[in-house]
Amino acid sequence: MRKRLRLIALSGFLTTITVAAVLIRSLFVEQPEDLAEFQQAMQLIHPLHEKKKPPERGDWLAKYGEPGQTFQDFVDFGHNVPTPERQTIYVLPLGEFTPAQDRLIDKTTELLGLFYGVPAKRLPNAPLGEIPADAHRGSAENDDEQLLGPYLINDVIAPRIPRDAFAAIGLTTFDLWPGEGFNFVFGLAEGGRAVWSLHRYGNLDGDEREQARFRERVFKVAVHETGHMLAIPHCTPYECRMNGVNGIDELDRQPLWFCPECEAKIWWACRVNRGDRYQKLADFAEQQGLSEAAAFWQRSAKVLTSR
Repeated sequence: MRKRLRLIALSGFLTTITVAAVLIRSLFVEQPEDLAEFQQAMQLIHPLHEKKKPPERGDWLAKYGEPGQTFQDFVDFGHNVPTPERQTIYVLPLGEFTPAQDRLIDKTTELLGLFYGVPAKRLPNAPLGEIPADAHRGSAENDDEQLLGPYLINDVIAPRIPRDAFAAIGLTTFDLWPGEGFNFVFGLAEGGRAVWSLHRYGNLDGDEREQARFRERVFKVAVHETGHMLAIPHCTPYECRMNGVNGIDELDRQPLWFCPECEAKIWWACRVNRGDRYQKLADFAEQQGLSEAAAFWQRSAKVLTSR
């Protein structure tokens, strides 16, 4: 289960800036004709996307009521976006990894660069060292060893973030939990920092199908947590990779791509070439054996480039 730490922090921020909304709009919001360009592109890809299905028992939305966020809301009310001084996504491996896991880290870094249209770089592995007693529970012997996500974000990842980072995400093989009252999380984001785990995704050394499933799960959580680092909350109106997730079955039912509203947030925040981005994502997915995502992104590229 996932704790809504990022949303709680964001809600306080939104309350603080409500009085100054007019000033914020004058500083950060694009001119209407510029936003209209994004909205027109959203309409073009809209028919390719599915509305959110009713949640099944135990799904995220069956447990947590969330309002979602439109593209206009994102533009109006605060976000973390790349700047000339801070435009790089950094991936920080935490601890040791097998050769197969190590290659997957490189591929995930490549995907994040394509998905968000900014430089993405891998940092040298960071040793975990001795974990404080209050940031660790369970044991390796019982296969229930977990590390506290906020500890990794604040004490391990934050001190190693380069000055030109607008987002930094750590990756560990340990299972994660976010704090009291929760069993586990696939990943966790706080501001421009995040962490996610390889622990629950299956067998990376299995047959070709198992490997592809493992890779897709890793990619899904990586793009989701990076979306949170842009201040994109959970999506509720569409089947979208920014949907909340309460377990591996729900993760598998969700697509790797974002919905029109969440896509437009990336287009606007990261200033990507939309058609070119979709084609590069389709090529990447094809190389990784993710045929459904490859076909979807190929259709998206065609819609936007055949106007």
